[in-house]
Amino acid sequence: MLLVCAYALEETLINLWKGHRLVEALPAVGGGVRGLAVMTVIMAIALVPYFAWRELGRVLGREKLKALMLSSHEVSPGT
Repeated sequence: MLLVCAYALEETLINLWKGHRLVEALPAVGGGVRGLAVMTVIMAIALVPYFAWRELGRVLGREKLKALMLSSHEVSPGT
């Protein structure tokens, strides 16, 4: 629900920036149960990289993960 609210806020602010009135700026959220299901699946897929990165950081350690992702040299398993 937080992502849906953030999306609605973003769309509203963009439309207000373009000069629309507040009533016109609010995004239309519809589609019933099917629309809600589709939006839920899209948001879940969008969050996969975030949770994968977070879990890898927990398992490997933040510093080791950062070294693996940002350095050009090989990191040995014991460090």
